[in-house]
Amino acid sequence: MEMFSRLFKEYPALGYAVCIAAWAAVFAAALFLLSVFKNRTDLCRRYLTPALAAGFLNLAAHLGDFFVTVRITPDLGLEANPLWLAAATAFGLKTAIWYGLTGKILLSIISFELYFVYLSGRSALYPREKGGLLFFFRNFGSVPNNYGGKKAKGLFNIFSFLFSLSGLYCFYVIFLNIAFYSGSPVLKYGFPDPAAFLIVYLAVLTAVYFIENYSKYRASFK
Repeated sequence: MEMFSRLFKEYPALGYAVCIAAWAAVFAAALFLLSVFKNRTDLCRRYLTPALAAGFLNLAAHLGDFFVTVRITPDLGLEANPLWLAAATAFGLKTAIWYGLTGKILLSIISFELYFVYLSGRSALYPREKGGLLFFFRNFGSVPNNYGGKKAKGLFNIFSFLFSLSGLYCFYVIFLNIAFYSGSPVLKYGFPDPAAFLIVYLAVLTAVYFIENYSKYRASFK
């Protein structure tokens, strides 16, 4: 993050272009992913509720992070997100606030959509034959008519799961920010910094993904 912040300060035009492109890309992705619900009535009946739950959890995490940030540093002087800072430099503080808010809402919408993609597409990626964990891992996504490469659908399904739950990491950021700026004594226990926590969190999510889907794969043969 610091590298991008320095880069955008040195080349302001680059920061302007990147922050606009990033928002436009997120908006376009949210619109495009609406197509996953088209003509899929049966799947919507089964998976729309858990997907909405994931979306609302992400929305709570993102909005919590947003409002805590604005409360603690209303001028964004202590904000670490280089895109948000670039937006403030380019368009002013009020527009940057709306930039951050709408960006977080769009990310929550995408999380909802991708969690639906994960739930509705995972069973089609399971191997057709019964096997152990290693067999499942090696053959996950290697199914007939899997266009775009042998593992393409499997990799996108994993990405969908990780992205759709990655926003919950904001709850940890909220906790650290509130604890730090309130001088809470809980910080003496040495909580990991956000970057390190995110790496561990994503690793745990990846393990959960394979454990959960291996369990469902094995159960499908009973």
